[in-house]
Amino acid sequence: MIGSLQIDASCGFTGEFEALLQECIDNGDAYSDSHYQYQVYRPWGLPCTVLVGHCYQHSSKLQFLDTPSHKLSELIDVAKHIITGEPRQSHVKRVDCTADLPGVPVSMLKKLLRVRFKRSMQEIGYRCQMTNNVETVYYGNKNNCLIVYDKVEETKVRHRKLVRNGRWNDAATFEQHYGFAPDAVRVRVERKYGSSNIPEEFATMEMLIANAMEFNPFESVQICAPLEPLPEPTEAGWDSYIKAAGWKAEVEIYGYAEAYKRLSRFSGNATRFLNHIAKAMPDPEGLPLLSPNLLVETYRKSLAWQLE
Repeated sequence: MIGSLQIDASCGFTGEFEALLQECIDNGDAYSDSHYQYQVYRPWGLPCTVLVGHCYQHSSKLQFLDTPSHKLSELIDVAKHIITGEPRQSHVKRVDCTADLPGVPVSMLKKLLRVRFKRSMQEIGYRCQMTNNVETVYYGNKNNCLIVYDKVEETKVRHRKLVRNGRWNDAATFEQHYGFAPDAVRVRVERKYGSSNIPEEFATMEMLIANAMEFNPFESVQICAPLEPLPEPTEAGWDSYIKAAGWKAEVEIYGYAEAYKRLSRFSGNATRFLNHIAKAMPDPEGLPLLSPNLLVETYRKSLAWQLE
């Protein structure tokens, strides 16, 4: 699904929104920060935030809220209340493509997942300072990265904030509202594109709608097969067995991405090394494998409703 979406709003604002903006400024309801002169949150209750007047680029943008809960056609109707131009021709400033995997913890995916061409990896978790449980893993940099995080924990934090601020008045239970139980295990894999890293296929809203279904946001993702059980040394040869056992230990300690980087640095050619120990690796037949294809299928399945 499309998890987050921002479009350019520099074409100009409608008269109705300009009047609302001035009213918000007069009443002190238009907030400012280090980047934008004014921010108007949910004008007329619409699911968006309008960011007006970038301090350096002199541009504005429209950030949609609760994007997964809305069809893209509905977001275009929202934009028509804010900007004067045709929303379909507006340039996309940020887009996140997501896939949810029920029953998969972050710790498992961190061990098995690698993103080609991404050399930086950070670990950030709500509880990582108190436990060894890593809840969020970033591959890459801010405007061009892949994120793996605990979707249930993220939703619970957001839910507690709504309750604390008195903005939760839904009679439905947590599970009925969000679609999963508060004790569920669910990981979200999120591919973020922003700034100059927006793909050509997503250059405008019109192109996004036309190309989103065929686009593969997880093309650079590699997922390592589970490394156990290892075959007996007699089956693969002692040399390959020892190397495979060492590789398994590296993945267990550092995760596939960092282990692959270490292997490239110390062996000179990670691909050749892994091909050499292939006979000592577990037979993937019959194993419950995660795969990039599963990510793409999940993304497209959830996206179909948004494109209706």
